[in-house]
Parts: sequence; structure tokens; C-alpha cells
Amino acid sequence: MSVEPGSWQQLDNRFYRRVELYEMDWIHKDGGQGIGLEQHMVAVAPFGGSIALARDPKVAFKARAGQTRPTIDIYSAAGFYINSIKWDKGRIVALGWTDEELLVVVSEDANVNIFNVHQNAFDKQFTLGQIAVTAGIREAKVCPDGRGLVVLTNDDRFFSVANFHDPKPRRLASFKDHAQPDEAEGAEGAGPAVTAWDIHLNERSIEVIVAARRNVYVLDPTEAWEPVLSENQMVAYTAMSVSPSGRLLALFSETGKIWVLSTNFEENITTFDTQSKIAPRQLVWCGSDSVVAYWDQLGTGTDTLLMVGPSSKYINYSYASRLQLVPEIDGLRIISEDKHEFLQAVPDSVEKIFQLGFSRHPGAMLYMARQGYDHKDPMADDLIRKIREDDTNPDALHLAIDQCIEAAGHEWNAKDQRGLLKAAKFGEYQGCINDSVASDNFVDMCQTLRVLHHLRDYHIAMPLTYKQYKLLTTEVIIDRLIARDKFWLAYEICGYLKLTGTKSTCRVLEHWATKLVALDGSDDRISSKIIQMIETENVAGVSYAKIARAAVMEGKPDLAIRLLDCEPKFSEQVPLLLTMGEDNLALDKAVSSGDTALAQFVLLDMYQKKAGKGDFISNIASRPIARDLFLQYCRENEPELLRDFYYSHDVFNETANLEVADAYKETSLDSKVALLKKAAASYGSSREFTFHKKATEEQAKLLQAQKGLQESLKQEFVGLPLGDTLYMVILHGDQVKADRLKKDFTVPDKRFWWIKVKALAAANNFSELERFAKSKKSPIGYEPFVEECLIKNNRFEAKKYIERCPEEARVPYYCQIAAFEEAVELAAKLKSEDMFQAIAQACNGRRDVLKMISDRRP
Repeated sequence: MSVEPGSWQQLDNRFYRRVELYEMDWIHKDGGQGIGLEQHMVAVAPFGGSIALARDPKVAFKARAGQTRPTIDIYSAAGFYINSIKWDKGRIVALGWTDEELLVVVSEDANVNIFNVHQNAFDKQFTLGQIAVTAGIREAKVCPDGRGLVVLTNDDRFFSVANFHDPKPRRLASFKDHAQPDEAEGAEGAGPAVTAWDIHLNERSIEVIVAARRNVYVLDPTEAWEPVLSENQMVAYTAMSVSPSGRLLALFSETGKIWVLSTNFEENITTFDTQSKIAPRQLVWCGSDSVVAYWDQLGTGTDTLLMVGPSSKYINYSYASRLQLVPEIDGLRIISEDKHEFLQAVPDSVEKIFQLGFSRHPGAMLYMARQGYDHKDPMADDLIRKIREDDTNPDALHLAIDQCIEAAGHEWNAKDQRGLLKAAKFGEYQGCINDSVASDNFVDMCQTLRVLHHLRDYHIAMPLTYKQYKLLTTEVIIDRLIARDKFWLAYEICGYLKLTGTKSTCRVLEHWATKLVALDGSDDRISSKIIQMIETENVAGVSYAKIARAAVMEGKPDLAIRLLDCEPKFSEQVPLLLTMGEDNLALDKAVSSGDTALAQFVLLDMYQKKAGKGDFISNIASRPIARDLFLQYCRENEPELLRDFYYSHDVFNETANLEVADAYKETSLDSKVALLKKAAASYGSSREFTFHKKATEEQAKLLQAQKGLQESLKQEFVGLPLGDTLYMVILHGDQVKADRLKKDFTVPDKRFWWIKVKALAAANNFSELERFAKSKKSPIGYEPFVEECLIKNNRFEAKKYIERCPEEARVPYYCQIAAFEEAVELAAKLKSEDMFQAIAQACNGRRDVLKMISDRRP
């Protein structure tokens, strides 16, 4: 529909217009009889959403042919049938929609069911609590933000659910504590006390504004309070509505007046007398500027819409059939048997450009200039000059361009949109404007309008305004298209707007593929189609694992495995394979990934699922890498399982290693010895580990010997090495026990002599040391004797053993004990100049020694 300012109607200082969005397809239903709105409860999703119809139990209903039980029918905004939900869960009290366009069905028995109507799938169910179940539900409303709901019970109590994702029913405070007895309970035969109510969302919680007879109350979860009203406002109210902004409240009184107040009840905006005491069927807002009351068949044979403005001016509209009004953030959708219209305040930019008569607004003049240019009218140049030479607004041309671009966004007709955009571009050319901001705005608007055209198409039927489009965001729009199975349009929009990331084209393709796997067909054909599509479009980031998970849910494991082969992330492949029971494949994938943690995760999962340890061990034995990883895990966490593996595979040396490790964890010496003997036996099962066997046996034997020494010598021996044990025994002076240990453990002579020399010197037992040196020729020479005596600073004893050292080794020792005369004599004997020099350096300049050196040098 083109812009027709003549059809605009003025209300106060605003103009309003009705735009026909669609001719409803359901008008052709039942041989042209239509849908019968008057027989149904109707709920329409906001932002151009779908329409849900359920039989109204209060109205006589003519069943259609073939209908056996009640249904909830879903239609698009253009009246196209989408699907039906068979309903057998009790009497429906109310229908509503969540912010995710899921249908909420509240039944009289206090049960709430949520459906994904486009996927024909049940989403969630919960109850509102035993108190609500006992009382029964009379009315229910979904919150304006679509995230929760409020219900009214038959005993005038309110319950709220703030979040559908985590439904926790909460009882609101009762107004009855403030009400007079006749208002709280109602006069005999007068019915319920609550006559009207609506939901008001504040920053903290859900509030309910309640009209009970002649009073108004505000309820929240913690308190109920009664606002102060003027005396003439103390009347019964039969309808109310909170504005989309949440700042204003419209009330319809039993006297036929519409009151508009602020929601904090501090300001009275307007009062209007409708001259009708009959309560309207609907009282809603058209944006936040005006209130609309709707009566059906108000004694005139036609349905009436009465729109009231802030200064009590009004507009009447008449319709020949039942209506359903749907308030939007910037207008009002009007759904009838044959049409879907949108009533809105004419946007400022549109009004300035298209208002009747000659307009001096820059946008209007620019638009007329473009029209004149197209018709080769010289007036076009005059208009452009006037815009440029506007002394009151030097930026008039920029403003004109912006107004034309904005007005194009608010228009519904493609011809008008093109005309406005041409005018904007014409302004840029005429003004030689090279403004990147204006250019970007122009391009953005062109893109937005192209998207809006496709969304508003009859077969998509998402009649969003420009403002709604911006508020809803493209991400949510893509979600809604996906939910409606409009995958190709969603994908094209993502590409056209250059949306990136996992929430754009990737998400669309994943949902498309998920839908595809649910269809009948061979696994090969379906997998090929999915893989070919994703590879052809060259979209990075698509999760094949998500698609495969959907295939598993559909009972198609082979298809899932084919898809998982294309998943680049092993961390996504492996968990799903495990849930499918494909343990061996999952293990192979995890091992090939090189991710040790992932492989150990699979191994542990397999181990926990296997009924017998033997089956699991046999399974991994043929996979060396997996086996090694599992053994590493067992060493750190499951030593018993490690023992079972070694035992079942005859890996005796590793079994023995574990037994040795266990032995040294024992505190009891007897247990430790027993385990060592067991380990020795395990080592003995293979000739390769003969040394290990002997070493382990000797260690057990040493522990037993140390136990005896500990008891006899009264000192700690257990746990010492053999050399330290010998040292300690000799230090205690028990030569017999030392000799026995040497014999029992076949200690080599050289090692034994070293130990004994050190021990005797440390004990200052030089007499025994001398006897030992004379017992037989020392296998280690006599230098160790000299060294140990020098350590103890015993030069006298050291000199005894120097003379038994080789001649070439004696001079340094003589120097250390200051026996310079002997050193000089030996150096002269050996005719060694090096020895003379060494003596000269060691004597620290003693003249007598230097003289001896000088005298004896050759």
C-alpha cells in the first residue's frame, strides 16, 4: 500500500494510519466460512509472531468434520495453517507466548505446558503448586517480556513464575489484608472480588496491579499496598492495561470512563467517558501514545474500536467481524476473519515528508526535488537551492538525507521505499556530500529493507516494523526462521549481512542438517548431502558432532559415525562415540589425536563400563599406545589394576617391581622381608632377571641380619645399605660380626678394606688399624691408611704407613706431616727435581730445609 496521507487520522498532535499487512488465508477455511475467531481463545506472539487458536469452552462450538478431540491450531501471521497440537490435558484457561516464541498453555488444574509449535515438540511442563491446584486457575497472563507468567486462582490469589527456564512458582502478597470484608470476599452472590488485573514489570520483580471492587492494589512477592486514589476514581474497574513502556496504566470503570494514570499512581494523565458501561472485550495500548478499547457488537451490529489520546480526543473504527488486538511496542496489530492490519502512529520522518500541503521540512523538500527531477521539472533545482541556503539550519541537506533514509525504513511499500532512497541519494549527489556516515546509513537501510521484504513475504509472514526489527536483533530473527524450518532464508540473510561466528551460518547449517537426519532415507545419501553442502559453502566452524548427536537421537548410529568422521575436533567426537557404545572406535580416535588426557578419559570410561577387568585388559593389550597410557594412569591412581594387568600377561619383572615397591611401603619388617622374597621369586621366573632376583634375595637377607644387629648392638640398622651396616658394626668394635657379614654377603676384599680402614680410623682405634694393616698385604695399598690418619690429624700413625707406600707417592705425604728430612733424602735418592721443587713449596721458606735441598741436589 502506497503512502496515502489522506487516509491518516489525527489524534491530538499525532497522525495514525492503518496498514493492511495480509489478507488472511484462513478466510477460505471450511468452504469460505472462515476460522470463527468468536469461537476461540486467541494468543498472538509479539513481533509479528504466530497465532494460536484453541476452542473457547465458554462458547458453543461447531466441530469440524473428522475432528475427534480438541486441538490447539497454529497459524502464521498471514493465516496459513502450520500445525495442530492435540489437547487432552484439561480445560484451557489461557494461551500465551514466550520470548522464544514457544506456546504456553495454562490449564484449570494449575498445570503449565510449553510447546515448540513449529517443531511440533513438547518443551516443558510444570505445576504451580498444591495451593493453586486445590483452588484452580481462573485466569493467566504471560509477562510482557515473555519470560514468565502470573495466574489468578478461583479464590483470588496470585502466583507468579519469573523464569520459564527455571520455573519456581511464587505466591504474591494478598490484597485481602487491605480490603474491606465485602471487597475481599465479595457480597453474597456477587462473584469473585478481582474484577481486573494486569502485570507490571519493575527492576526488582513482577508486580500485579489488581482492581478489586472499588479499590486498586499493587502486589509483589513480599507486600501488597493500596495507592491513594481521588474520590471520583474510587469506582469498580472492569478492565485494565499497562503500557508497553510500563510507565502508564489504562483503566476502564463501571461508569464507562477510561482513566490513564502513571503506574506509580502519582499522575492522572487523562480521563475519557466512552458513554458505555459495558466492559470492552479488550483494552490495550497502541504503542505508548494511545489506548484502544474494543467492543464486539455494541448494539450497532458492528465491532467498534475506540482509540483515545492523551488529551481525551478519540478516533472510532468499525469492523464487520470479530477482532483480536495484539499490542506491539510501536503500534497495534488488528487480526480479523479476513485481514491482518497494523495500526500505528505515523513515524515523525514519514509525517514530515508526506503530510498534506506544502511542507518546508528538509526531507519533504528533498523528496519533492527528486520527484521534480524525474519529471524534468525546474522546480527541483529551486528546492535543492532552498535546502542548501537555509540560514536557520546550515545542516539542512544532511538532515533531509537522514529523514528520507529513516522514512524509507518505516514504509511498507517497496515503491515508496525506493522513492525515498532515491531522494536520499539524490541529495548526496546534489550536495557533493562525501560523508561516510550518511553513506553507511544508506547502505545499512538498503540491506535492512531487503531483509524486511523477505520476512514480510506472505509465505514467511513475519510482519516486522523497522523499529521491531532493530529491537529484536538479527540473531533472534535467525532463531525464529530456524524454528520455522526456513533454513535457506536464514542462511541467505546471514550471508547477505555478513554475519560471522558460530551463531550465524554455522548455526543455520547445523539446524538444517539436524532436521535432515530425521527424514527417511539411506544413511549414505543423507550424509553425502550434508557433507557436500557444508563443504560446498565452505563454512568453517560447523559442528558435525551436534548433527551426529541428532542422528543418534533418531536411532541412526551408522549415520552418526559417518558424520563424526568429518568432525575436526577429537574432543567432540570421542564423548559421543562413548555414549553410542563405540568404545574401541572412541579409543582409536583418542589415541590418534595425541591428547593424553582424552585417551586416558576414554580408557577410564571403558574400564568402568566393563563387567570384568580381564575383558578390558585383553582389549587394550593389542593397542601399545593405549596400553602404555593406561599403565601410566594405573601407576598414578590404580596400582591394583596395574598388578592385574602384569599378572594376566606374565610380565613378571614388572610384577616384581610392584612387589618391591610395596615392600618398602610396609612398616613391619617381617612383611617387608616376605614381600621381597615374593618379588625375588617373580624375578626368578625369567632368566633375564637373575641379577634382580639375587639382589632382592640379598636385600631380604640383609634386612634380617640388620634386625639381629639392631637387637644385639642396640642401634638402628634396619634400612641401611650393606656398606653402612659394615661401617657401623666395625665402629662398634665387633670385628667378628663384621667378618661374618663380609662372608655372608660376599663383600669383595677391596670394598671391605676401604670400609674397615675408614671405620677404625673414625673410631680412633689405631692399634687395631695397625694390626689389620699387618694381617696381610693390603689390596687397596696403604695410601688410604695414610689419608684416614691425616684426616684424624695423627701424624705419628700416618708415618707408619707412609713408609709402606710406593717411593714416588711418599714425598707429598712426608711434606704433609713436616718430615722434610725424609722427603729430601728420598728425592735425592730418586734424583727427582720435581720432588725437590714440591718440597721447597711445602716448607714455607724454612731455611734449614732449603739448605738441605741445595746440598743434596745433584
